[in-house]
Amino acid sequence: MSSAKPFHPFDLSVQYFTLVRGPLRKSGSQHPIPCYLGASSSASVPSAFQPGCSIRYRHMDVPGIPSPRPFSSLLAHFRQLRLRFLRVPSQLQGEVTPPEIRPAAVGLLGLYKHHNYDQFWELATEMMSNEKTPGVMLGLLGTLGRVAGNDPERVVGQLRAAIERGLPETSRSEMARTLVQILTGLYVVRGDAHVGEQVERFETEPVRYAGEVGDEVFTASYYLVPKNATPDVRARARELLRRVLLTSYEQLRRATSITEPKERSDALMAAMRHVDEVASRIYLSLDVKPEQRGPETELAEEQRRALYFELKPLIGLVAQRDQEMGDHHLLPRTAQYVLEILNAVLRYDPTSVITLAGHVARAGSALGYQFDAMAIREIVQLVEQSLADHRETLKDPGAASALGEILDVFVRASWSEALQLTFRLDQAVR
Repeated sequence: MSSAKPFHPFDLSVQYFTLVRGPLRKSGSQHPIPCYLGASSSASVPSAFQPGCSIRYRHMDVPGIPSPRPFSSLLAHFRQLRLRFLRVPSQLQGEVTPPEIRPAAVGLLGLYKHHNYDQFWELATEMMSNEKTPGVMLGLLGTLGRVAGNDPERVVGQLRAAIERGLPETSRSEMARTLVQILTGLYVVRGDAHVGEQVERFETEPVRYAGEVGDEVFTASYYLVPKNATPDVRARARELLRRVLLTSYEQLRRATSITEPKERSDALMAAMRHVDEVASRIYLSLDVKPEQRGPETELAEEQRRALYFELKPLIGLVAQRDQEMGDHHLLPRTAQYVLEILNAVLRYDPTSVITLAGHVARAGSALGYQFDAMAIREIVQLVEQSLADHRETLKDPGAASALGEILDVFVRASWSEALQLTFRLDQAVR
């Protein structure tokens, strides 16, 4: 018999393929568990079957399948082999299954959808209902994510039920994050209101689910760019990001009344981080920096212009929030993202861009942004471009006043460049 080697059902690079015969029995159980895998305490298992599972593939003869043959013959028998491998009874899950088998059952389930789709859902429902192990549940969520595009209603039903039952307790966040990624993608692409309600559950607790909300922003941002999505899908992606911003601002407003210092600090930082995540995804979507462009992300000038006007309401919401929701502050890196965006789109919409830049400078100055050397570089670029190319815009009192306020912030921070530009601006608007 040849030496044992880890099994992976999709690995056709192995030269010989056979399966272990005979049932396994759970210790103390009278119920045989038909399983075509052998147990080994020393073998590792591919990640598709979850780390920690001690299942090992073995070379043995199996009735009905030819003895080991060269790789050229394997392809001809692969379908027959796979069907035999997928004869997984319902006992291969839940409480009747040994712990070392249940992770492998998730891998079998992923293959089973190609063999018997109705029984796949029967098994998936039973496994989702009974599973209490975090690692196995994570594998189940991944399997559902792979069929979500073709069968969103059944996937949403399973995920909703899992949320209502409560996910297995774990100190790690992969389960909730996987759940959010699937739900976000379904909501943005499909527009299912029930899915949107499930996503909102995470948004209402931005401190507890800080990482999950970040994944929500990341997933939705893929659909901001025209080449990745249709107009209605892009609109839902923008609406989701808008919702995250409004929820974050509400969290900031409430945080001012929290008396416990650590709780208040956590609430403030979680909310401001979410605003920063939205700003960073807008920044990357607009393809602002030439040195960061790749073939897949590069936008033509007209594409960037059109995308800017689609994202303008979101940029404005990052730059300035409603005064009823409290004073507006931005982390320095958030202010930097927005000012780099505004410099890149100044030529498309100079009056609005200059006004938004004024809001950003004020919001960032509350947390020391005006002392950053990167900040003065962006301000110098903005003012010089405005003076050189948009003098007509500066005849608008609002735009000229906004530039003056920006420069005042940086003059007070003792930047000589800002003082020099103040004199030039004064001459330009006279």
